[in-house]
Amino acid sequence: MPYPSPIFPKDIPYNPQKRFDLIRHFIESWYEIQLPNQDVTKEIQYIEKKTGLTLPIAFRQYILLSYQLMNLEYVYENGMKGDGYGLCFRDDYEVKKLEEHKALSLMIQGEQDFYWAVKYDDLDKDDPPIQGYLLDYDDPTNKKFDHYCQIAPTLTSFVLDHLFTYLSRHSSFGRQVTRNNAVLSILQKSFQHYTRFDDIDIFEDENRLACLTRNHFEEETNEYFLKVHLFQKQDLKTLPKALISLTQNGGWFSGDFIED
Repeated sequence: MPYPSPIFPKDIPYNPQKRFDLIRHFIESWYEIQLPNQDVTKEIQYIEKKTGLTLPIAFRQYILLSYQLMNLEYVYENGMKGDGYGLCFRDDYEVKKLEEHKALSLMIQGEQDFYWAVKYDDLDKDDPPIQGYLLDYDDPTNKKFDHYCQIAPTLTSFVLDHLFTYLSRHSSFGRQVTRNNAVLSILQKSFQHYTRFDDIDIFEDENRLACLTRNHFEEETNEYFLKVHLFQKQDLKTLPKALISLTQNGGWFSGDFIED
């Protein structure tokens, strides 16, 4: 079936609940899955009792989405079985106190060397910013993490950024670009719908999606990752030539973009 565009409205709501509704709609549409109903009240109460912290709306919604995905079995094309969380996020769900940083984690990288977390002082915000903590490779304990940088202005934009990072469908291409007027003009002319979700640019059209997300490992603040995805097989000759021009000068490719 064709990609149901647009998923993201021109004016993104500030309400974390409504933002997570959009995120769930995106997951269900792109992966053609149905998220199960879930009640995580007991899990949230346990976390709050164990940590002595009160979780904001966005963090509670993240836990709900995580359990919905973890309780969804997914079978890959090669027959290997996994769950929806691994499919969408690839990294590991982990909610724990990072006492040395006065922060509460929500995820750890699969290699166990990077935490994403919310500072205690930001837990009074409905949709708090997300910090990154990188393993200190020189420390002999292999347990010391240092603050790296702020990863996202809100928890909801972090979740969406992570989903875009690992999104896989029929065909994709990506590259690092400088977010400037020239790139934005090409993308806006190549897609019917455009919106900005905090610091993420989202472009949608029938059967395709593009996004610009910050490259947090570059000092320049306007260095972004461009990712373009096709929902189903499409003759690349039917795509705007300006969009195809962005595939030049390197990058990473899958599906039909490799063949061309």
